[in-house]
Amino acid sequence: MRSIQPRIGGLGLILWALIGFTPTAHASTQRAPAGEVTFTNAERLLAAGDAWKASSVFEQALREGYPRATGYRALARSYLALDNRLFDARHALERSLAADPHPIDVWYDLAELNIRIDGMDAENRARRAFHEIFERDPFYRDAFDRWHRFYLDPKDSRLVAEIFERHLDRAYDPELALRRIDVLYEAGDYAAALADVSRLKENMSTSSYMPRIKYYEGVIHGALGEVEVGWEAYRRGLAEARRDDDIEPFYRDLEPLLSESVRSDWKGWSTDNKRDVLEGWWNERDPLPFSPVNERWVEQQVRAGFARFTFRLKKAWGLEKLLAINATGFGRPTLAIRFQGRPMDDRAELYLRHGKPDTQGGVGRDECGFWYYRRSEASEKKSFAVNFRRPRSFGERAEFLGNDCIYSDLPTTPMGHAHFAPGGLRPWDIDRVIDRIDGDLGLALSSDSYPFEPASRLRLELAPANFALSGDETELVVYFATPMTAGSARYRKGLAVYDEGWREITRRTEEMEYVTEVRSDAAGSAESFILDLFRVRIAPGRYHLALQIDDRESGAVGIWKSQVDVRAFAYGALGLSDVVLAAQVTTGDHNPRFNRNGHVVLPLPSRTFSRGQPLFLYYEIYNLDADEAESSEFRVDYTIRSRTLDRGAVRRLFGAVKGLIGVREEPEAITLSFERRGSAGRVTAEYLSFDTQELAPGTYTLDVTLTDRHASDRSVHESRTFTIVD
Repeated sequence: MRSIQPRIGGLGLILWALIGFTPTAHASTQRAPAGEVTFTNAERLLAAGDAWKASSVFEQALREGYPRATGYRALARSYLALDNRLFDARHALERSLAADPHPIDVWYDLAELNIRIDGMDAENRARRAFHEIFERDPFYRDAFDRWHRFYLDPKDSRLVAEIFERHLDRAYDPELALRRIDVLYEAGDYAAALADVSRLKENMSTSSYMPRIKYYEGVIHGALGEVEVGWEAYRRGLAEARRDDDIEPFYRDLEPLLSESVRSDWKGWSTDNKRDVLEGWWNERDPLPFSPVNERWVEQQVRAGFARFTFRLKKAWGLEKLLAINATGFGRPTLAIRFQGRPMDDRAELYLRHGKPDTQGGVGRDECGFWYYRRSEASEKKSFAVNFRRPRSFGERAEFLGNDCIYSDLPTTPMGHAHFAPGGLRPWDIDRVIDRIDGDLGLALSSDSYPFEPASRLRLELAPANFALSGDETELVVYFATPMTAGSARYRKGLAVYDEGWREITRRTEEMEYVTEVRSDAAGSAESFILDLFRVRIAPGRYHLALQIDDRESGAVGIWKSQVDVRAFAYGALGLSDVVLAAQVTTGDHNPRFNRNGHVVLPLPSRTFSRGQPLFLYYEIYNLDADEAESSEFRVDYTIRSRTLDRGAVRRLFGAVKGLIGVREEPEAITLSFERRGSAGRVTAEYLSFDTQELAPGTYTLDVTLTDRHASDRSVHESRTFTIVD
């Protein structure tokens, strides 16, 4: 239980002096106070519901000399029970505090009453009342949270930080230290906030505060431009969060960007689930998973710092109140967005989601007008635009003071008109224009984007392949290739695997100890590629992969991110691995990295072959039935599909393959069936090669269907697409 010594703050002394009372003027006596009978009657009237008459009787009791501190507080209660007497109630509370400025609960009532009154003057009065509360007890009820919901005023924040500092000098409290750090950080006093972080770590007796300390270390270093130190602290703080208090500051950073379903379900989740969601959010958006920082986090710190000061909602009426009373003239939906607890105007959400617009046409210096984005990450649609306007209410001519802007369902600038209504905004065009603006706004508010591009990019081709393992796991082989730069073979490779929610499953990075060069055609006249792979043992399911290649010499980066499905291979059941399209398959073990069951498989991850280049297929068959002689027998159907299929060419393509037992033709496909025999065993490796000279340039789909001849009801199927180019 914290013990805070009572303190008379600045406003308390002023009110006290105005009325002319001193603390000793209210010393208790043994005699009943003057006006007590009248006051008791007023209390009875108020309890009976007659607030109007009670207020008159309370006033009479005060005239009779009843103690002003208690009397004016009771009078305020009677005014609050009446309609439209909020200002009278405020005046009564102020006079009560002038008589006795000590009661912290009366200061709280005054602050709450000013919040109800609303308006700039009332908000400033509420701020001063909260200062008095913080002087007496900085942890009183929800006073800090209520104060923290005002718009950000750095000068006011510094005053609160000074009050907290005085308490900390008398008795150091880690929770209060964290609040002071938060206030300093929001006010932009980063050096002071960082010094307080160091002080807190020196005075900390338990590690339970460490996740929040690391959060503030992260965002403060990020604001100072020390992004590697900042990201490492932020990331570790989130990973170490074990309580809801630990998670809260990380959540506040992302709350405006999270989906409505996540925000609505958030309170019901466990801390572990909350942490997983936040970690997944950052993992999904990390453009280079193996760089020292999450570049999206760095960008988000820049956006947050800009939005916090530029889009502060400073107006005479709270936006939530305007919405509650159905104020007119508002255009498209206004969300009353808050960022880190503070009210912001509608531009803040768009800026936090998408950053600085590519083009904007503003009205005045505050750029409240037309914002245009070219974004391919947000959707298949490559761009969207949003209109803003000043909020108006109680008639189109009246505007509220402040710097705030809200979404508009009609263009508000010449640039907006040119984009959404290039032919003019005639009455019959309005519905069509509104629908188009609605579509862009929906895209903007349901997505976020960051158009990141490294200074130099490597082209990266990737081809994951599933193979069966013993037990319940699958072997995922991630083949990849990148064009070989002249004389360069110094690469670092990294693979990160995430589950469906982008929670990290495994992460591996290493130098390419062994690389194989392959060419995209037999003559070697086309590009050369460096080929490598990762092998991962993993349970079947849906995952996200992120592969990054760094050229140590040129500094170029290759990145590939996609979702993959890892297949299950049932124990003892007939199975077929993924079909690997390769530039070369040979027998032997001379290249152990690419060896599979005695075959060296050098895939071409691009699946693009030059005409005339050999095309190899490699796949594995699992659990074929055997006859009494311990041999297996199976049929393979190869179907090639293409819109411009030359059936004769396909026949010639398979001409060297033995065991042809049938041909079936379709309008855009041909199927050739082959019969094969092999030795018994859990794994049967198959490979064959074709001369692609016979195939015309184009895209082809190859289907492989395998049927066990000893169990004709058992068949499996896999498919691959490849491209032939001249």
